[in-house]
Parts: sequence; structure tokens; C-alpha cells
Amino acid sequence: MTAASSEKALIIFLHIPKTAGTTLRSIIMKQYRDGETCLVYDDSMIHYSFKDLRGLDEAVKSRFKIVMGHFTYGMPAPFFSSDRSFRYATFMRDPIRRMLSLYNHLSNFQFNGQAIVVKDFLDAKHPRCREFDNHQTRIISGMKAEFGKCSAAMLNSAKKHLLNDFALIGITEYFDESLYLAKEAFGWKPVPHLYMNSGRKMPKQYAEAMNEENIDLLRSHNALDIKLYEFALELFREKLRSSGGRWEARLERFKLQLAVQRQKNIVIRGAGCIENITPTHIMGWAKIWRSDEAAQVKITINSRHEFIIPALDGRNDLKRRHIHPTGNCGFKLEVPDRLKLKPGDTISVSVVGDSNDLTNSPQIFQDGTADGSCIPKNMNITERAIGGISD
Repeated sequence: MTAASSEKALIIFLHIPKTAGTTLRSIIMKQYRDGETCLVYDDSMIHYSFKDLRGLDEAVKSRFKIVMGHFTYGMPAPFFSSDRSFRYATFMRDPIRRMLSLYNHLSNFQFNGQAIVVKDFLDAKHPRCREFDNHQTRIISGMKAEFGKCSAAMLNSAKKHLLNDFALIGITEYFDESLYLAKEAFGWKPVPHLYMNSGRKMPKQYAEAMNEENIDLLRSHNALDIKLYEFALELFREKLRSSGGRWEARLERFKLQLAVQRQKNIVIRGAGCIENITPTHIMGWAKIWRSDEAAQVKITINSRHEFIIPALDGRNDLKRRHIHPTGNCGFKLEVPDRLKLKPGDTISVSVVGDSNDLTNSPQIFQDGTADGSCIPKNMNITERAIGGISD
């Protein structure tokens, strides 16, 4: 492919779940102008579905420079003009680490925080079973198979696609190096970004479920993925070595640029409110808008005394109202005896990294309560999202 033709080629990015795809999506959106990115997620109300893609005008589709989503190799191609060429890209992850992250995610967000049994996912009747069964091989090969029936032919097909059709093979464990290769392949620049969905430390009850027996079980169901990942790692390392003279020095310079960008113009938007104040306690909830990371809140008393605590207490009421996916967003500060609150004291609360206070902050302590009505009952989902409250 010539330089001119590669410039016009449509990038098809296979977003394999739990490989830092959410962070990559935020980076990709900053590389292209409006109308040049196409995000395809059938389970989302704010992105394209394949049905939408089928009905789009050709003039709209011709502007797309990249298509990204949860789909398999080859799926988006038929929706575009036969005159267009394609360059594939993806990020892969150590299969066991990926499944641990997926297990943690599903336990948190889809099973009400319960420590689900690992073996349940490895049952052909479970709706998510295939995601724990050589899922990376399934996606990159573009071939279908029943649970437990992935074949050597699928592995060989996936290897062939990686070798011949992928302009970028990123590795989650080598995130910065992978972004460097994206710069080499597509000209992507270092941009400000947060590492989203990075996966909080696995809660104790989930970690205990991941004993050696379960790890061995996962390995047996992902033997092809393990081989494919090892193959991808070799291609990744070779791509680095062949990226031009003095590549190691250029990579280090690129990493420094990334480090600067991560600290530059990064805006964290918080949401939440103070709900109750007593002489000895300050309580409420807080979250980071459009991020799964737990919020850290800064509580300031009388503009002098600062405390930073995590907002991790369980709040099932907020989960039921779809304000927070897990409900783990409450905070409670025990005020030191020497600072025991008196009428007239001022309390302000913000999410660390956000220059703005929570909705009803600051509060003047008077009668042991705070105005916690920061979410009007008639506020609809769209208004909550705009206000940074809805997920």
C-alpha cells in the first residue's frame, strides 16, 4: 500500500473488551475532526449500531477515517464502498489479566456487587460465556464457534490477519509503547487523556474467588488466546525494532511527551452533593463524570482545614436511581474533636481534580443537616447527564 493510499484507507479498530479501549476511544476522538470517527456499539444509545450504519448516506460514510467498536474482523467492511481500502488495528491484553478485569467488571456492574462463581461463566448456557472462551481469537479471526469449540484453524486465521492486515497491534501492558506505534502508523499525536476503566483494585471477595483452581480453568479455556497473545507480542516487539533508526531514543522522547500531556489540561468533572452535617460528621456522595474510577473528595472546613477521603461507601439508593452503576460513591468524614463543628462553620466539598465544588457546596453549619436535594425528582436522564450526574 502506497503512502497516498494508506492515507485514504479506512482504519477499522477492533475494540476487544477490557484492553483499555475506553481510554483509547477518548484519545482517538481527539485525533480527528467532527464527522471523521464512527463508533459502532450495538448496546449503546449514543453511538452507531450496525443498523444505523447500513442506513447512513454514502456521503456521510465517505468522511469517516476510523471505525471503532465491539465487532469481529471483517464485520464493518461490507457497509462501506468497495473502492475503500482498510487498515486494521487493535489492542490485545494478557488473556488471564483480561479475564480477571472482565470478571471484576461484571461482578461490579452487572451482578450487584456479588462475588459470582467463576465456573458459571464457563457454562455454555451463560449469556457471557464466550467472552471467557478464547475471545481475542474469536474477534481477530472473524470466525464463529460454539462455546468450547474454538479450533486451531481459528488461531491460524487470527495469526494470518495480524501478520498481513493489521497496521497497529497494541498491547495493553505496554500502553505508551503502543501509542508510539500508533503515532508511527497513523500519525496520532500525544493528547491529554485520563486512563479510564483501568480497573480499581479487585475487591477482596472477587480476588478470593480467583484461586489457582479457577485460574487453571480459565487457562484451559483460553489456550488459543494465550498462543495468539504470545504471537502478537513478537509482532509488537518487531514493529518497535523496525520503526526506524534510534527508535529507542524517539520512544523515550514520546513517553516524556505523553507524561506532559497527561498532566496538562486534564479536566476532571465531579458530581455529587453534601447530604448531612453534624458536629462530628460530614456525609454525602460524589463521583467522577464518565469514569469508573472511584472519586477522591476534598473536604475543607472554614477554608483552613483540608481532608481528602475516598467516596467508596455503598449507596444502593443511588444505584437504584441509575446515578451510579455500583452505588459505591458515598463518603463520610469523621471530624476530629479539635475541629468539632459549631454553628456558622463553613464546609465545602469538591472532587479532587475538579476546580468546582459539589452541587450544594459550600454549606454553613446551622442545625445539623445539609440540603441534599441536589437531584431534582423531575430531572430527566439527559439533564442529569449534562449535569454530570448520570452514567
